[in-house]
Amino acid sequence: MNLEITEVEKEVISQALDLYSRLLCGQYEELSTMYRYGKLVPINKVNERSSQLVDAHVFGLKHVLFPELSDHASYSIISDQAPEKAKIAYDIYNRLK
Repeated sequence: MNLEITEVEKEVISQALDLYSRLLCGQYEELSTMYRYGKLVPINKVNERSSQLVDAHVFGLKHVLFPELSDHASYSIISDQAPEKAKIAYDIYNRLK
């Protein structure tokens, strides 16, 4: 299959695949990081209180979905515990870089 995309589209797809593979491996704290750096909302809406709320919700969700993982733990992309879809997404992400 061949797919023609622009450089901007390539970057968007690459970022989406990276985030998708991270979330499937339990790296939910990536959402907090993206929020803090203004990648989810305009940076002028980010403040300490909102960052704390985002962290609380992100880590709460992580504990529900991955109760076996501590706050900053995740599955390595090369581990047996990493879902196959995470590995596929990560492989495509690396080919797009």
